[in-house]
Amino acid sequence: AEDAYTQALQLYKRVEATLGEANTRKALGDLYVRTDRLAPAEDAYIQALQLYKRVEDSLGEANTLQAMGDLARGKRRHSEALGLYRRAEAIYRTIDERLGLSNVLANGAKCHATLGDTADAIKAAQEALRIGQEIGNGYAVDVANNVLEALHPENEG
Repeated sequence: AEDAYTQALQLYKRVEATLGEANTRKALGDLYVRTDRLAPAEDAYIQALQLYKRVEDSLGEANTLQAMGDLARGKRRHSEALGLYRRAEAIYRTIDERLGLSNVLANGAKCHATLGDTADAIKAAQEALRIGQEIGNGYAVDVANNVLEALHPENEG
């Protein structure tokens, strides 16, 4: 897959297809995360983000910010992840992209909980749960429920 992405990047650069280059750099970042190459992943995401901004692709920008947040959270940089999720959240709200919104709210709730911001964790988890249920996003529902249960263990059983 990496070779194909590299070839695609060369082609997109040659024909000046900025969106294609941005999509490929984001995909490379995702591949690097899956293969535990986190520094190249971060670089690929930063480059993709710049390209998405250049072509004014809000969804691509928000998706990349979310991926960067996931990467930061995986590296236990929760405050940084939260900032990236908030940036993605603002874009998702602007373009009314509820799948991405429910995911960043759920992941943001995990960060808030880890940082000890219980009220913000509950607020984000409740909104992620509501939206996730409305649109059938099982990931957001599961993450939000896990956060809420962890913060209110007396409600279990």
